[in-house]
Parts: sequence; structure tokens; C-alpha cells
Amino acid sequence: MSSLLRSTVSHRLTRTLRAVIPLLLLAALVSHLGTSPFERSLHVLTAGPITVALLLGVVTTTAQALRWRTVAAGYGAADGLTRTRAVAECYRSALLNAVLPGGVLGDAIRAWRLRPSRERGLRSSAQAVIGERVAGTVLLLVAVAAVLLPLEPMMSAMALAGAAGAAVVAAPTLKRLTRSGQAAVWGWSLLSLISLVTKFGVAAAALGTVSGITDVVTLALIVLAGMSIPIGVGGFGPREAVAAVAFAAVGLSADAGVATAAAYGMLAAVSALPGVLVMLFDLWRDGRANAADAADAADSADTVTAELVEIHPELIHPELVHAGPVHAGPVHAGPVHAGPVHPVLVRQNHGILGDVVRIDLVGKAKRDRLAIDAQSRSQIEFEDVFAELEPARQSA
Repeated sequence: MSSLLRSTVSHRLTRTLRAVIPLLLLAALVSHLGTSPFERSLHVLTAGPITVALLLGVVTTTAQALRWRTVAAGYGAADGLTRTRAVAECYRSALLNAVLPGGVLGDAIRAWRLRPSRERGLRSSAQAVIGERVAGTVLLLVAVAAVLLPLEPMMSAMALAGAAGAAVVAAPTLKRLTRSGQAAVWGWSLLSLISLVTKFGVAAAALGTVSGITDVVTLALIVLAGMSIPIGVGGFGPREAVAAVAFAAVGLSADAGVATAAAYGMLAAVSALPGVLVMLFDLWRDGRANAADAADAADSADTVTAELVEIHPELIHPELVHAGPVHAGPVHAGPVHAGPVHPVLVRQNHGILGDVVRIDLVGKAKRDRLAIDAQSRSQIEFEDVFAELEPARQSA
């Protein structure tokens, strides 16, 4: 019990810290620098940077989707994961990561949505998502270690140690892939990283904070590493704090670092906006599918009602036959729940509704006590149902 209590307290404390730390970092930045860096970052929201961010978002998301698809195939979790679906799911994931706390809930939902039907849990789909994300992190930290080496050897060593730890986590995933598969994972990771660095360069160019390409690449990699910490919403907080320190380290103002990092965060959110279209399309498609199922079920209900009346007219009170949309449920005999929304078949018992047989159909779904095939229904199946009601009918 004490172990469970400690685990619960630890979990709640972790969630609290993940929410509070980014707010404290932002409060500290505003206290020291004021709100001007954040006001300046809004200048990035013009037609040019937004258009480029959306185009770069296509590159980033496609690269991540193909990396995910490659890794999922190694886990046998790529059934139905076409290139188009992988891109759509990654857009959904990017959008949810940008607006939900922690920055990883979108990936968790992606793993849940693509779980294999043969499994009860999320083992293979979760491993595929974690594996592909960690592989990208390995490449990012190696790049950070490389650019930090001439500036801060100690920080470079720490980044390299982080890359080694991430590589240990990614190793089981990569071992499942062929050499060409492993090469594809690193290739898609590199393309994704290049597009992210370019997006940071767009933010810096829009604000005029960084001029040289070398500085852009160096600062972009450091800021990307800072925002990979899974706390806060959309990376805000840790990203700006890291940017303030990094810009100061290369001789630029902390104010410029915070403004550029915040502007990059806005462009990153913009590049994930196609995820809204993905989710709206899914809602529309699901609505059409549900409407089609309801129409099919209503047609089936009319046919079943007619057949039952023909087979056992003595059990049917004509004035109490209702037909309407069908609601899924097992076939059962019991108290009446008559209503215009159910196909209800009843007999009269001293002027009071008595025993009921309610048959609910959705396509060809099997019910607990009676399976009715929408293509060929047999009289024997109906006889079995009414046989259960016969003793009650005779005693009435």
C-alpha cells in the first residue's frame, strides 16, 4: 500500500512540476527582460514566414511519417499504415503535441490509433513510435555535441552522453530493421532535422536577430534540444530559456534569443495546423459511415419485422408494431421498452404490454443469443427465439 501511495504521489508531483516549471521559466524571463521579446516575436506572423512554415511542415511531417512507417514495419505494426495515412496521423500528432501539455500526448494517441488488432495492448505500436522518435533525438544530440565542441566542450560532452543514452534506447528498434531500413531511418531523421533548422532560420530572418548561417545552425540545434524536454505546452518556457543563454554565449542579446525562440514556436504551431483539417475530415467521414450503418440497419429491421409477423402472427399485436432506427443490443425477452425508435414486436396481455422480443441489428453483427445473417435469415432461428416465449404465452 505504501508503495502504491508513493507511486501516486510521485506521479502527481511529476505532473505538477511539468506544468509549473515552464511557467516559472517564462515568469523569470519576463521579470528580467520584460514582455518586449514576446511582442517582437509576433512580427513573424506575416504571409511570407507563414507560407514557408507550412511548406517546411510538409517536409518535416512527411519525413517523420516515413521514418515511423519504416520502424513500424520492423515491429509488424504497419498493417494499414499507408504513406498517406502515416502523414495524416503525424499531422494529427504534431497538432496535439503543440496544444497539449508535455508535448508527447499526440504521439501517445498516434500509437493508440495504430495498435494492431491482434494485440490487446499497445506494445508494438508504442515501441514503433518511441523507437522512431528516439532515433531522431539521437541525431539531434549528436549534431548539438558537434556544434558545441568548439564553444563549450563540457556541454558538448553532456550532449554526446545524452546521445549515447538515447542510442541505447533506440538500439532494439534499429536491430529489427535491415541495413537499408536503418539507413532510411537516419535519412528521414536528417531531412526532418534540416527542415526544423530551416524553420528556425526563417524566424531569425523575419526578426533580423541572426545573420550568419553558422550561427543560425548552431543556435537552432541548441534551441531544438531545449524544446525537446517534454514539459509545458508547445515547448514554450524551456525553449526560450535555453535560447536566452545560447544567444548570450555567442555574443548576441538574450532578448533576441527569447524573441527568436518564441517566433519559432509560433511557426511550429502554424506548420501543424493541417492537423485540424485531418481531424475535421475524420469527423465528416465517421459521420457518413454512421449514417450509412443506420440506414442499413433500418432496412434490415423492416425485413425482420415482416418475416416475424409472417412466421408467428399470433404473437403480434398489429397496433403495437413499431419500426425505426435500430440500436445495437442482444436479442432478449423481458419487460416492454416500446418506443418509436425501436422495432418492437409485442402481444397483448389483458390490455397491458406483455412479453417482448426486440431484435436489434447493425449490419451482420452477431448477438449474444441469436445471430441473424442479413443475407439469409432462416425460420429456424426465429422459431428458437419464440420457443423461449411459448410457456409464458400458454399460461397467459
